[in-house]
Amino acid sequence: LARPTLEFEGNSAHSSGFWWINAGVIYVGGALWHPDPDSDKLVYNPGRPDYNRLHNTCSVEPSQTCGRDGICVTCPQGYTGGGRDDATAMVMTNTKLYLSAGVGLLHWGRRADITRYEAHDVKRSASLLGEMFVKKMLVTCRTGADPELHCDGYGCDTKEERASVMGYIEGTGFEWYDTSQAHILTDVTFRNCGVRPRNSGGDEGCGDDRVGCSARSAVWSFLTHSDKFTPELMQATSKIKYENCGLIFRFQNYLEGRLNNGMDSTHSGRTQNWLVSCKRGHP
Repeated sequence: LARPTLEFEGNSAHSSGFWWINAGVIYVGGALWHPDPDSDKLVYNPGRPDYNRLHNTCSVEPSQTCGRDGICVTCPQGYTGGGRDDATAMVMTNTKLYLSAGVGLLHWGRRADITRYEAHDVKRSASLLGEMFVKKMLVTCRTGADPELHCDGYGCDTKEERASVMGYIEGTGFEWYDTSQAHILTDVTFRNCGVRPRNSGGDEGCGDDRVGCSARSAVWSFLTHSDKFTPELMQATSKIKYENCGLIFRFQNYLEGRLNNGMDSTHSGRTQNWLVSCKRGHP
C-alpha cells in the first residue's frame, strides 16, 4: 500500500467466507516491510497493523522515519498546498465480486478511487477505511440464485433448506464506520438489500430473517462502536437508487455485549452525520 498499484482493471472473484464471515473476497491490507533498511529480511503482518503507520499510499518513494519502532510510511510532501502532493490513491476499476458469506471488498488502506464496482450475493458489499471515493456501484444483496452451501450439521438438500441457512447471513448494502474514514459514494444502485418484515406478503429486500438473510440486514448500516470520539462529517452520497429493498437503515450497536457501560447508546451513535445531495428522481 505504500505505492499505488500499476493497474487494477477488470478483476472478478467469488466463493469466499467459508472459514470466517468477515473475510473479504478481495482484501487490501496487512503490511510487508523491512524492519532494518540495511537488511533483506522481510516481516509480514496479514491483519490490520497500526492504521496510521503503514497504510499510506504515495506517488513517490515514501519516507520511513517515524513510528515507535522506526517503521512508518509517510509521503514526503502530502497535502502541503505548495503545488506538490505526493499522497495518492489506489485505483480500482471494473471489479465484480459475488457469492460470499462475508464482505465483498475489504480495503484497509489510506485512500482508494473505486469505479464501476459490483457485488452480488454477499453479506455486505464492502468494508472500507480511509478516504474512499466510490462511483458507479451496483449491489445486489440477493440475486435469487440457489448457491451450493457447505452445511455441516444443517440440512441443505433442498432449495428451501438452503434459503433457510441463508437466513443466518446478512444482506447489507454498505456500512459506514464511525472513525478513521471519509467516504463519498455517488451513482449507486442497491437491489434486493435489507430485511423485510415477517409476513409482509411482499418480496422486497433480501429475505425476512428466517429465509434469505438475517434480521441485521439493511441497505445502510452505521457502525457505532466509539463512546469516546465525536464523528466529523465523514460520509456523503448522491444519486442513490433503491430497487426492491427492505429495511433502509440500521445502527450497528456495539453496546450489545461489547462496551457494557450501562448506557443505551454510544457517543458516536448519537452524533452521527451524513451529507446527502438530492436531485429529482434520486433520493
